[in-house]
Amino acid sequence: MLQDQETFTDKPIFTISDLREKLAVLEDWKPIKPGDPLVIREYVVLKDMPFPDFNGIAFIGKTDKTKLIICNPDSTEKFIISPPDFVQTEEYEKRDFHHSFFDYPTVFERFDDYFEYNTKKYLTVKISKYENDYHDLGISQLRYLDIETREFLPFTKTIFITTTDFESRNPHITSRNQKIDL
Repeated sequence: MLQDQETFTDKPIFTISDLREKLAVLEDWKPIKPGDPLVIREYVVLKDMPFPDFNGIAFIGKTDKTKLIICNPDSTEKFIISPPDFVQTEEYEKRDFHHSFFDYPTVFERFDDYFEYNTKKYLTVKISKYENDYHDLGISQLRYLDIETREFLPFTKTIFITTTDFESRNPHITSRNQKIDL
C-alpha cells in the first residue's frame, strides 16, 4: 500500500502503471481546469508489493515484435528471447494452410493465461506469422515459455488461422481469427 500524508488507498497497486492509472489520474487529484497548478504527491511504501507471477516481467518490444524481453523482479532486463519455430505445422496443412506460405518473420503478439504442465506454470505467448503487413492472412499458435530456462515447450495445444472475412459484407476487408484447440 502507498501512503499520501495520512490517507491510504483501498486500490491494490502492483505495477507502476497501476500507480499511474489507479491513483494519479483520479479527477479530484488532477485539476480539470486549464491553468490550474499541477499537483505532485510524494508517497512512502509501507510494505513491499507482492511480485506478480508473470504480470509485468515480460514485455513484447513495441517497435520490434520479434523480441520478448524478460525482466528481473526489480525491472532490470534479464534476457531477450526471439520467437521460437512453429511446431505441429501439420495441423495447419490439414486445413490447407501451409507453413511455407508466410514469408514475414514470426512475431510475438500477446500473452495469454498461464499454462500448467507437470505442476509447473509457463508463460503463454501467442506467436504469429503473416503473409503481409496488413495481417489479414496468417497463422498463429500459443507457445509455453519457461522463464527460468528460456525454453519453450515442444508442443502447442492451440493454433489460430487468420483469414480475410469476405462473408461479412463489410465494405472494409476485415480479418477473422479462427481459434482451434488441439
